Amino acid sequence: MILTIFFTLSYKTLISVMAESNSTPWRAWEGLDEVLYQFSAGDGGYILLLTDLCQLWTETVDADTFVERLRELNPALEATGEQALPRLAAAVGAADSGAAWDGPTLRLDSRRDGVPLRWQFRLRPLPTAELAGRLLRPLLTALGQMQARERRLLAEVAARDRELQDYRESGARLTLATLRTRPLGEDRFETEMADQGLVPARLVDAGAWRAAPPASPLNASPVKVAPASPAPPPPAQPPKEDEQEAAERRRRELKQRLEDEARRSELERKSKKKKLNL
Repeated sequence: MILTIFFTLSYKTLISVMAESNSTPWRAWEGLDEVLYQFSAGDGGYILLLTDLCQLWTETVDADTFVERLRELNPALEATGEQALPRLAAAVGAADSGAAWDGPTLRLDSRRDGVPLRWQFRLRPLPTAELAGRLLRPLLTALGQMQARERRLLAEVAARDRELQDYRESGARLTLATLRTRPLGEDRFETEMADQGLVPARLVDAGAWRAAPPASPLNASPVKVAPASPAPPPPAQPPKEDEQEAAERRRRELKQRLEDEARRSELERKSKKKKLNL
């Protein structure tokens, strides 16, 4: 079921969703089919995380190892590690990087700006279970967040539509007829999105994984600690209102306030009209 989600979403949608979920977003490697990567460079070295959506590979290189491999693969290149690392970072994921992936080795042969740079990422596989924590879980979290944002935006637009309608009923007119819009309406919005196949937020409930947000994707796996003695159970708490119920309650309150204001405005308008008639 989870793998079906990945292949249902377009690649661009997948990348944009993950960019919202992590400070270091997953990106598509141009020229390598169905390969996503995260690359972080600093302190003279880098961390690379790579996946084909079935398996994860990684490599962590410090400054000394980077310089040593740079000299090994580019003996004629006159550049320091500090100069070469930004060039490598620019080549990672690019279509012109000359990338070739063969088992645990990912080779680059970049010639950006006429400067040749060869590199080998010597990857090690991560346990398959890491795929859930580093990719699937953040994706589901991001989808849940997108769904909650969508509901909030629809409620905001509906409130604006009611406000505009009140202005029209009070006699306000647009200066340009081309600016007129029709009320959005949640049903119409859902129908139009469904007609275009744009319903990814329905794949997961907004509360999925809410209690445990994903860790930074480039962090090492957490160290397992022996469980401590069990703590006494906390006192019973009253059930908390979930996000969907809270949004619905706020929507009802907003609707009631707007209806009350509309009634008051109508009464004031009728009162003024009556006085004018007198």
